[in-house]
Amino acid sequence: MITRRFILAAAAYGACLSPCGALPFSAARRFGDAASRLRALVPAPESAREIGRIYLAGRTGEVGAGTLTDLILSSMSLDEGTIVALDKQALSARLTSRVRADFAKGLTVEIGGWILSRTETRLCALWTETRA
Repeated sequence: MITRRFILAAAAYGACLSPCGALPFSAARRFGDAASRLRALVPAPESAREIGRIYLAGRTGEVGAGTLTDLILSSMSLDEGTIVALDKQALSARLTSRVRADFAKGLTVEIGGWILSRTETRLCALWTETRA
């Protein structure tokens, strides 16, 4: 579940907040079902792209949809087979739990004065790889 903090941060970057539609078939095939399922949790892809670009600017080791997907899944104790089997509500609950754990452990990132969980920023960075 995307938090109020995420929506406010996205709005701060001046992007339009519109519901996220399904990825085109070619994008889903290119990045795999796991990345597509994760991206579907983001209601504002353009906002996520901007946050993701800023996050990745100083993190060359996290570039690429495969790397980001692996990092997110690993942090949520999921694998590609499990994530595809989860419904959106269950996946959203797992994400919310991970975001809370990030804050509890101090795994946060400051972007433009906003404090976001590392998982949230990685999820945003997944959107730097494609256009909706």
